[in-house]
Amino acid sequence: MSGPTIQDRRRASARIYDAASGRASTVPVRRLGFSFAAEPVHVAQARHRVADLLGSAWGDGPAAEEATLVASEVLTNGCRYGGGRVRVRARISSQRMTLKVSTPAPWRDPEAQPDVDAESGRGLEIVRALAESVSIAADPDGLGVSVTVVCLAAPAPTAAAMRSGAR
Repeated sequence: MSGPTIQDRRRASARIYDAASGRASTVPVRRLGFSFAAEPVHVAQARHRVADLLGSAWGDGPAAEEATLVASEVLTNGCRYGGGRVRVRARISSQRMTLKVSTPAPWRDPEAQPDVDAESGRGLEIVRALAESVSIAADPDGLGVSVTVVCLAAPAPTAAAMRSGAR
């Protein structure tokens, strides 16, 4: 089978510490793991799986839409540049999504800037703008890459917004 495989949804829980209140609480965590052949037709299916899981944890709204866009960009890059099979692992709680996409081949230089007139090449810029954190690591053998992104359900206010009184 060339399409997505190895789907694995489990519910677990995690202890979350809230620095503002000084309290720890237990929140449900949804997990998703699968792989798919690096073919464009499978990216939409993969994106829908992640979006469905996000919707079950966060509902509809801007945070879920942004996290889905981040997932779409990372999944598309994995397909476009990674070749072979793209491995996906997602962990989503009520507050955070951690998405890891791994491929057997390296992607293009993540620091390369696209030409002004280029129609593509801005995916990682979008991901970096919307995600709380982005980590790009080559596999130890140097052949593959893993990209891990973290998105928050309710982004923390920026320092500028806090100074201006916006909350």
